[in-house]
Parts: sequence; structure tokens; C-alpha cells
Amino acid sequence: MISSGRKSNKELTAEERKRKNELKKEFKTKQKRAKLETRLRHAISRKDARVEQETRALLGNYVLEQVVDDNETSARAIILDLYTRLKQRQKEMLESCDCLRTFKEIQTNEAVGLLRHMTKGTQAKDMFFNKDALWGYTRQKFQERALLLYKSMAKLHPDKVSALSLPPHESHRYTKAWEAITRIRKICSVGCGPGCDAAGVLALLQTIAKQGCNETKHQKKLLESVYLLDWAINEWATIVNILKDLLIPALVENIYCSSCD
Repeated sequence: MISSGRKSNKELTAEERKRKNELKKEFKTKQKRAKLETRLRHAISRKDARVEQETRALLGNYVLEQVVDDNETSARAIILDLYTRLKQRQKEMLESCDCLRTFKEIQTNEAVGLLRHMTKGTQAKDMFFNKDALWGYTRQKFQERALLLYKSMAKLHPDKVSALSLPPHESHRYTKAWEAITRIRKICSVGCGPGCDAAGVLALLQTIAKQGCNETKHQKKLLESVYLLDWAINEWATIVNILKDLLIPALVENIYCSSCD
């Protein structure tokens, strides 16, 4: 029998069980807070004053301190800038269209059904033929998903790991993982959609480069290659092709797209 390397609850000491329970409680609290923060952002974007007020009140019930460091602030700005330029390119494409003033509402409405099916895993290929739905998805999810990936990988930053007071052997594993991240030159995103994950990785690498923590500070390109794979890559190309133009050659040497099942 192959061991997973994890101890069962019976094998844990009283101190280890206490620490495990504290981490589980902290994780659940962070999940609830993250959901409320997402709801708040959506309410603000929709100018829904009632939901915004209710959500702010619920957020006030959480005393968990959320520290947003300079790197995260920088990453948010990088992702926002990329998304803004992506939308600007789309706007330029629609300038001659009579429906330009209402395309935001149309995209949001069209994305509702797609998002619902994607949540359940019941989406069908023909749902991706609707370009308004794809842009609506991008409008609602691009920044959120990119930042989620950034924050997940940034947890391995030495400053954050040191704050966890881990045993030396565990701390060493985190250090090795972070060193590997700083040397990334090629990435592959499976189920890439409009390229949210790639944007998150690039935001992370840009913050690292600004700190001069690795070789990327002296590299012309942050990444050599980005591979974007998706079941509906031909349909996502509407957005991905614009993203490619924004990233090549400024940040990435080559971006390859292909279908995957």
C-alpha cells in the first residue's frame, strides 16, 4: 500500500490537531469572505445599492484581517490594465455598430446561461458560438480568475511562508517551489478560456521582476512560450487572438493555441 505521506487524525499530536482545526476554520472563513467580496464587486459594477449595502454589512462581521501587500496591489493593477486594453480593442471593433451603447448589457445577459451551465459542467459546444456570451464571461471572470491564480501562487512567496512558522523541512519545500516559479519560462493552460490563468502568471512574474528577485529583471520577455488549450479554443479565439496581440512581443515570445478534450 502506498502512503500519501499524510498523518491520520489518530496519529496527530494534540498540538497538531489544534493547528489543523485552526487552519480549517481559517480556510472556511477566507472562502466566505472571498465570496462576499466577489458579490460586492459585482454589486458595485451593477450599481445595485441595496446588495452593496447588505454585502458590506456582512463583510463587517468578519474580523479576519486581510493584508493586501504591495505586490498584490501591483498585480491587481497589471491585470486591470490588461483587461482594460482587451476591452478597448473590442470597443474599437464595435465602434461602427449601432448597438455599441448596449453591448455591455447584452453580453452580461447572454453570459448568464453559459456561466450557469459551466458551473454544473453541463455546457455544450454550441453555447460557445455566442460571441456576446463569451465577452460577457470575460467581463465577469477575467480579472477574478487571473487574480485567483496570482494569489494562489503568491502564497509561496518567502515572506508569506516565513509568517507561517513552519518546521524547517516544510519551509525548505516551499522555498524550492518558489525558486522553481521564479525560473518559469514556459506555461500551459488547460481549459484556458479567454486566457485568465496566463494573465495571472504574467502578473506574478512581473511583480517578481520588479523586485529583481530573479533573472526576469534582465530578460526582454517574461515567458518564451505560452500554450493555451481549450475544448472550444476556436470559439474563444475571438478574444484570445486580441490577447495574443497585447502580449506579443512585449511580454511573451510565442503563444500557441490548440484544442484539447
